[in-house]
Amino acid sequence: MAFLFAGEIDFVANVTNFTLFVTFVVINASVILLRYRAPDAPRQFRIPGSIGRLPVIPAVGIASTLLLLAQLESLVLLVGGVVVVVGAAIALVGERRSAAA
Repeated sequence: MAFLFAGEIDFVANVTNFTLFVTFVVINASVILLRYRAPDAPRQFRIPGSIGRLPVIPAVGIASTLLLLAQLESLVLLVGGVVVVVGAAIALVGERRSAAA
């Protein structure tokens, strides 16, 4: 809501794109990490195409998302980075409070 007062909708849209790109990188990295940390865990689905244990589709997803991130303006990267860090901090505080309760 605070970004609505920025006055430029394209800036707000690009900050939203930044957060979505970060989400895509985290999801694809999680798929790769799970393949290495828990290779024998039962899965509801399998990702086709692997080089050894490295799934190709998530690796290409990370690479293409990083290329899209490189297209954003530096101010968008800065503001988006702050938004992601603040969101992660709020999530960690909420998780600790729920664990303590």
